[in-house]
Amino acid sequence: MRTPNEIAQHIHRKRHQNDTKICNTCWADTAWFDTLNSDERHHVRAIAYGFQNQRTGESRLMCCYSAAALLGLPVFSHPQIIEWAAPCSRSWKNIRTWRLPTERRQAAIAPAAYDHAILCTSIPATCIDIARLHNLLDGLVAADFALENKLITHDELHAEAELARRLDGAERARTLVNLATPGCQSPMESWLKYQLYIHQLPAPIIQAEILDHSNVRVGFVDALLDQKSVGIEYDGSIKYENFYKPLEETLRAERQREKDLQNADLRLFRLTKETVHKGRWVSDLCGMLDDARPFPPERIRSGYRPVFQYPCPQLTRSRR
Repeated sequence: MRTPNEIAQHIHRKRHQNDTKICNTCWADTAWFDTLNSDERHHVRAIAYGFQNQRTGESRLMCCYSAAALLGLPVFSHPQIIEWAAPCSRSWKNIRTWRLPTERRQAAIAPAAYDHAILCTSIPATCIDIARLHNLLDGLVAADFALENKLITHDELHAEAELARRLDGAERARTLVNLATPGCQSPMESWLKYQLYIHQLPAPIIQAEILDHSNVRVGFVDALLDQKSVGIEYDGSIKYENFYKPLEETLRAERQREKDLQNADLRLFRLTKETVHKGRWVSDLCGMLDDARPFPPERIRSGYRPVFQYPCPQLTRSRR
């Protein structure tokens, strides 16, 4: 995925031959624009509209999915809408204007190719707004990424949710604070934690570090259901793409790691893209949890546990 700075260098203030119009004041080279996927095109539009707002003196603050694109925060869905905050609320032509609290903190993004910064909501505010105004999963993916990369603290996320406590979607914002943790190293790991929550399964320990019977470190698991001695691993294709080792060596090391975890009295449940699409993995996992014993807490060196509180809020904002 290209960074906002890389994208900004391809956006022109004046139209050139064979350019594609992005907004009223910005164009991009058509040959370059045609190579972008849908997420990258959304990034281009977010940056272009941000430049337009700054150059025209509009009192607009890029927010939600557009702010996430500018800040480099991933989300689970593939949004195409452009969003900003302004004194009035309206929507037209795939552009949405939100009315947001005036005390909202701002973050300035300054792409290298331009003198003017693009104003957008802060990282904590962006995560909370996505959960409030769109859906909990996208907000969780963005918040987990920010916490894992130390872009924000959990206290900052909690403070932002407090600012939104009287606004629409406040319950989703509070749930986001409970669910968000460091440790999720991909959107699918955040998705896994979200799925465990909505199916009312036990709260896992994220990126749990496991010790064997001799208190020697065995390794990490993506999610540990410690009350049932079950570790859950999501096997994405990138997991086995090691540019420094042959595939056979990587697979051999993973099999040895799995054997060591099993010798430490931990059962592994593996998820892949194929098992997720089949949709039976929840029932298969529940079958593993029957008659299981807790994993000894003294053999869990570290990890992050979210807070699962029920009943679940409405997971997606109602369309009006």
